[in-house]
Amino acid sequence: MKSSVKRLQYSLIIILAAIILTITLVTITVLLTVTDRTMKRQMVSLIAVNSEQLRLNIDSYLTEVEDTAALIFSDEAYYAFDATDEKLEEYDIIKSEEVIESKIVDLGVMKNFADFGIVYSNDKWVGLISQVTDAMFPSGGMYDAFASTIKNEKTHDGWSFGIEGNHERLYYTKRLNENAVLVASFYSDELDNVFRSPDELGEMIIRLVDSDNQILYSTVRDEISRDIPEELKNVAESDENMAYMGADYISTVNKCENGWKIVCSLPNTTILRSTERLKNICIFVAIVLSTVFIIISLIITRRITRPIGGELSILNQKAMTDQMTGLINKSSFESIVSERLKAGENEMNVVFAMFDMDNFKQINDNLGHAKGDEVIVKMAELLKEGFDDTFTIGRIGGDEFAVYKNYYIEEKEAVTKIFDELLDKLYESFDKTFESEKKECSLSLSSGVLVTRNVESFEEMYKKADNAMYQSKQNGKGSVTHYKDAGGDADEK
Repeated sequence: MKSSVKRLQYSLIIILAAIILTITLVTITVLLTVTDRTMKRQMVSLIAVNSEQLRLNIDSYLTEVEDTAALIFSDEAYYAFDATDEKLEEYDIIKSEEVIESKIVDLGVMKNFADFGIVYSNDKWVGLISQVTDAMFPSGGMYDAFASTIKNEKTHDGWSFGIEGNHERLYYTKRLNENAVLVASFYSDELDNVFRSPDELGEMIIRLVDSDNQILYSTVRDEISRDIPEELKNVAESDENMAYMGADYISTVNKCENGWKIVCSLPNTTILRSTERLKNICIFVAIVLSTVFIIISLIITRRITRPIGGELSILNQKAMTDQMTGLINKSSFESIVSERLKAGENEMNVVFAMFDMDNFKQINDNLGHAKGDEVIVKMAELLKEGFDDTFTIGRIGGDEFAVYKNYYIEEKEAVTKIFDELLDKLYESFDKTFESEKKECSLSLSSGVLVTRNVESFEEMYKKADNAMYQSKQNGKGSVTHYKDAGGDADEK
């Protein structure tokens, strides 16, 4: 009888232990599965935001190269000269080349280009054509090789890679006249400073690829000049900026202005490494200590939720986008602009403008908060349409917005004129879009604009632009006021 009771007791213990163990394993499996998915979704959001910023960075870098090349068109003597013209006297040729040489050498040295020179159809060149590039064409053909890379019929320019097997440099070619092209190049490893990621994405692989999926730049150096890995080809061939959460990778693709694409990929094993370690610990503890399930489950829950909560908190802090408008939020806007100022953009003319919708409170009071939200969203869309991807656009308050851009143009007046033309179009669109709101609630748009250089901080720009915007409101609202650096007075438009 006692033995039967003991056997029954043992059986009950075994059954109970098996039930407890099963429940423990199922609970842990479900919990970690949910955690894995949550971590993936949050990480996808972080990677997507970072990839978009990388696109902005590379577009800005390539635009700077193009803008520098465009400076050659500042004087007809630079771009109209044709070294192949047999009617020119040798003395005139020498003098013209001296003038051109001085200009392009100054530009090339200032931007630290590997190459920056003009190549003529007879394969003669002027400027900074490196020995490496010159040696690529021992039998001639330099002009034909670079001229063939000009694919854009509107702008008469083009980007290229791997010319004559050179995979260390990226080349930009701009046609000057029928028999002359400007050639500029830089080493691909200079893009290390452009493609920077936060520590949370330290193991992410960043690749810059062309339309043929050839890798022009990669954080994995030995990949350069190869085709993109097979598992990422479908991602790279997308014509939209998208994020993908696959079985093995989280990946994103972002298209640059010149047609190249940025493809980022992060292995799921990297993302879920910490939870995989926790899973092994949990299973081991469940098997060994199933009889104290409650205590162990509390410890496991605390150990699981604490790091997960911490990581989710970090991811939330990294969120850069205003959910209503899709624009960059205030803190991220300030951070991005501050970093760009530290990177030296303040050495050129920069534009910082603030916008505030006058009498917006009447929209909420008279037409309802849903209508107010609709107005905010439409205003954000107007800013996106009015200012291209070279601008940083943010929502910095309830009905306040700001835009920032640096111009590689020396004359402040020229920058002001360009930006004023954009403002005129924005105000025209504003009046058309909010015609009924203007009649019902006197909705208008006040703005303050700062065009300056050598600005020391974001706070300094913000204060000056805000003062100018305040002056617009004081002068009757619905107007643009420029802040003048000299004396700090304002100039209403």
